[in-house]
Amino acid sequence: MTQTATRDHPVVGVYMKTFEDALRAFDCDHSSEIARDLRGHIAEAQAMGKPVDEVLASIGPAEKLARAYAVELELNPRGEKLKRNIGGILRVTGILAAASFLTFIVVMLLGTIAVGFVPTGLAVIVFSGVELSGYDVPFLQLGPLLPIGGMAAGAIVTLLGLLAGWGLKNYLRALANTLRRALPVPPAKG
Repeated sequence: MTQTATRDHPVVGVYMKTFEDALRAFDCDHSSEIARDLRGHIAEAQAMGKPVDEVLASIGPAEKLARAYAVELELNPRGEKLKRNIGGILRVTGILAAASFLTFIVVMLLGTIAVGFVPTGLAVIVFSGVELSGYDVPFLQLGPLLPIGGMAAGAIVTLLGLLAGWGLKNYLRALANTLRRALPVPPAKG
């Protein structure tokens, strides 16, 4: 079967349109060259007697194949892009840094502070308020702090917990944005 016959096969046509659209969505360099090579591969397999469905099943879904090409070209750019794409190296470095031990430490530290300090600070404020009102709770002791000092300390601890939560949210948002910029996004279904 010739390449023209392959191009005219309706299943191959749909597959190739999906593949080419995905390559464009990934902003993949050399997309027409890649699509031409894939058409040639499909035509060769069919010329050897393999059914179209078997050929397409062996190369996988069009979107996944396009994503694999986009990632491969990002990691191993060709020609001019290699010379001008220092950003690609930095993006890959960013991906590795995002998944690093440092991120683990930052997330654990800020998360622990946020989850521990906010309820603790609020509890100190409430218990100090109870003490300030003159009601004596037998198991509650503020130590050397006066009730008003306990309320101030509770407010500071609560504020530190809220700041840690805010910092964690912004860190994770920045991390997600870095990964979104560094990795190709799947094409929109539609």
